[in-house]
Amino acid sequence: MNNSILNRLWRIVSSTQLRLFSFCAFIHSLVLGGLYIHNTATGAHINLHAYLFGFTYGILALLAYGILLTWFPKNFSLSPVHYGRYNVIYRLMMIGLGSLEVGIFFSNNWMLAGKQSTGAVTVI
Repeated sequence: MNNSILNRLWRIVSSTQLRLFSFCAFIHSLVLGGLYIHNTATGAHINLHAYLFGFTYGILALLAYGILLTWFPKNFSLSPVHYGRYNVIYRLMMIGLGSLEVGIFFSNNWMLAGKQSTGAVTVI
């Protein structure tokens, strides 16, 4: 097994569900904050529907998933959720949120979710 610094840091971050999903929520809060600052500084129009969806799904839902995946097994004497399962959930959420954030950054023509822009085809 690779014992590099990044691999050791990843094992620390992904050791529990709450830690992994909290880390992901932190990363997405930085990205969404950066997108908001960029759009404010450049005067670009931000798609409010997609931005609020990204905030709700990317920050609030991730924290809720992390708490629930940690709390349920502990309080109901169940076996903990397997690392492979919550890591796959994390990766799928990162792909979905990444495509949404790319759409917010590049305008409605790239939007994969949210309100359809006029004159452009929205990919579903």
